[in-house]
Amino acid sequence: MKLLTSAAVAAFLVMGGSFAHAGCMPLNSDVVSLGKKSARSYSERSLAAAIAGERDRLKSAGITPAKVTKAVDCKPYPNLIGADEWRCVGEAKVCSK
Repeated sequence: MKLLTSAAVAAFLVMGGSFAHAGCMPLNSDVVSLGKKSARSYSERSLAAAIAGERDRLKSAGITPAKVTKAVDCKPYPNLIGADEWRCVGEAKVCSK
């Protein structure tokens, strides 16, 4: 029974892995930092690293990345001491053919 369950799980993971390549993979970054410019920069760098990692993962699986969309939104981050903190949330999608 245990062997049958392990085989079923392995088959599901193999099949699920092939289905995961079709479509788009969502990626996120969430950064809080002093100053809007710094927070945006850190969020964009974090998002760029995640996009590069996903592209590399797809290429290593023999899949061609087709399209990348990304956006970063920044808003003031409330704090008790009144510092100029900002929260920047980045969202991207790396799509495959």
